[in-house]
Amino acid sequence: MDTYLVTGASSDLGIEFLRRLEGNGTPALVICQYNKNATELEELQSSCNHISLRLYQCDLSSAAATAKWMEQLVADDIQVTHILHLAAIPFDYAKFSKFDWEKTVKDLTVQVNSLAQIFKIFLPKMAKSRRGKVVAMLSACTLGMPPKFMSDYVIAKYALWGLVKSAASEYSGKGISINGISPNMIETKFLKNIDSRIVEMTANQCAMHRNITKEEVVDSIMFLLSESSNYMTGINLNLTGGDR
Repeated sequence: MDTYLVTGASSDLGIEFLRRLEGNGTPALVICQYNKNATELEELQSSCNHISLRLYQCDLSSAAATAKWMEQLVADDIQVTHILHLAAIPFDYAKFSKFDWEKTVKDLTVQVNSLAQIFKIFLPKMAKSRRGKVVAMLSACTLGMPPKFMSDYVIAKYALWGLVKSAASEYSGKGISINGISPNMIETKFLKNIDSRIVEMTANQCAMHRNITKEEVVDSIMFLLSESSNYMTGINLNLTGGDR
């Protein structure tokens, strides 16, 4: 049976992914990391017939908390076959004159350190079994010129892309596919700090005149976590609808 580890599982994308996985009808164990609110995960947990959810609360902005969580997974003898990394801090817009290094470090800790610690534990095990799939949520900001006023978010996403590329290089040829995915703006609760007028303006400026949906993003995640992507590793999948 496959075992999935999903960070940011309580996010809109995480919930949609879990529902899709349940809908496939194939038994699987899913390790679900969340930070504060597990309500939707608990509701889903009680209604699943095919997948089994195991919930772990962990504040990934604390390197110590992440290390303790990894110790717990090792103690629980978790053997992961698939990793989906969605964890991130909701972004807002700020000029460089208001650059906040502490906020940037927090973003790097959540997005980059947590995945690096997961890789440290589970990639060697995947390599030993010569089987594994990893997808990390990047962003369209890593494709070409990034947008203005998002320096901390852009820095974190480029660092995350560097981690994905480094891991893909080291584990190439060992049966593991490690990839990133870069969508345009997705209309989810992740945008809670962004003015709705900016979200609408962004949609109107897209080549397709709309923002990408969470369902479309999860379509691509499912592909990259499937056996159909076995010959793909170290890629940053462009989901910008022709914008970049």
